[in-house]
Amino acid sequence: MVEKVFHALSIATDADPSVLILRYARMAKPDLNSDEVLFRYVDALAKVNFIEAWSYQRSVSGRQEKVLRAIFEAILRRVYSLSLFLSCC
Repeated sequence: MVEKVFHALSIATDADPSVLILRYARMAKPDLNSDEVLFRYVDALAKVNFIEAWSYQRSVSGRQEKVLRAIFEAILRRVYSLSLFLSCC
């Protein structure tokens, strides 16, 4: 169920999908048990507020490696997008 909600929010066009995912997660407090849900949440968190994402990974026990991977992937995607933008100008 949460996967479907996160997916619907991630394809939203009227607002920043990352902000929508974080708002939903903070209001509904869904279980972040599946890897896909955890990845989408951490990805959104890293896009909006890296420091908060870093703090979150410190609070998660047993799944820190997956959370760290999601944070680093979000950072690498952002750097890659920036490098593509700069190279075309």
